[in-house]
Amino acid sequence: MSAGRDRLAVTLVNRNPADAESVDVVLRDLAFGGEARIGCVTAERDPAARVLPDVEGAFLEQGSRPVKGAALSFTLPPQSFTVVEAPLLG
Repeated sequence: MSAGRDRLAVTLVNRNPADAESVDVVLRDLAFGGEARIGCVTAERDPAARVLPDVEGAFLEQGSRPVKGAALSFTLPPQSFTVVEAPLLG
């Protein structure tokens, strides 16, 4: 949470190599309000498409979505590192 209690940043990791994981972030005394920015790094999707045969790749996906209320739900892809930043209402 930012010093002014107006933004929340959460980092999440799904280490499972095959299965996605559902996540719910629920606030007690505050609410989300506005656009949540989401950045997700996953393992490479097609090892056959490697530029260098012995070097594993990664895939970066970025986006945003509106969020209101006290809960934010989303799905973490397999083998992923996700950062979520969202504005808060006091």
